[in-house]
Amino acid sequence: MKNLVTAAKARLCFLLMQKPIPYLKFGKFEAQMQQAQLMFNQIVYQRHHLQFDKQRCVVYEFNPNGYRKALVVHGWMSRSAHMVMHIQLLIEQGYHVYAIDLPAHGESKGQLLSWRNAVKALLQAQVTFGPFAVALGHSFGGGMLVNATAISHLMDDIDGVFHADKMVLLASALSIQVPITMFSKLARLNEVQTRRFSELIAQDAQLELAQMSGLSLQTHYPSQTDFLLIHGVQDGVVSIEESRAFAMLGPQVKLVEIEQLNHVGVLYQQQVFDQITRFLTDSTRHCP
Repeated sequence: MKNLVTAAKARLCFLLMQKPIPYLKFGKFEAQMQQAQLMFNQIVYQRHHLQFDKQRCVVYEFNPNGYRKALVVHGWMSRSAHMVMHIQLLIEQGYHVYAIDLPAHGESKGQLLSWRNAVKALLQAQVTFGPFAVALGHSFGGGMLVNATAISHLMDDIDGVFHADKMVLLASALSIQVPITMFSKLARLNEVQTRRFSELIAQDAQLELAQMSGLSLQTHYPSQTDFLLIHGVQDGVVSIEESRAFAMLGPQVKLVEIEQLNHVGVLYQQQVFDQITRFLTDSTRHCP
């Protein structure tokens, strides 16, 4: 009976991680999120439908006359519209911008978002709309961008690698251990149940957990990318230690730590926008 309970709780937690909560409220940021949706609808140029592996994602296009292309990726339980301030910043910098609603998020179809399908969505977006000079991701989206740069080296059914000359990672979950810890706490899993939950994630991705790490992937399969990481010291969702560890890769990674900045606030703070603008306009390359 104990084994059945362990398996059931682990499975439930696994499904919870993959199934976003519709109409999630964002507390004190709710009004800004609603305003973001209105602004987003005003500036979008065209909606595209991206299909792969029986999945169908919506990709939004902005500023088609831009001189170089950029891709924007939202976080878990979020949507492209919540990234509108960063989309607008990229437009002002002259970029032709695309933003993707990952499976089961925003206007995209589906009920579940797996780690594997998120990576496949980004690679398919690159094939269809790329190449991208810049990629910008928040939270889960940032983590998936980094994973997509190298994961095909470990997956036989995934072709190609995601590439951008510059990548901006905002409060990003750069290892699979972040959602494991977060959802284990939410579901109040004990040690044995958490271990089983972790095994389900690894089985679904067909990888070892240690391989599902941006730091590990960039160490073994470094990409020709310069990274800007921006993380709030007060982030209670994704620990700043994620970014601090990744920043140890070398001079190609710049980490900006901002006091009194939480996980959602990184989407709306002028300090963040200023740092991104400086990064995009700096012509110096630091990647090996």
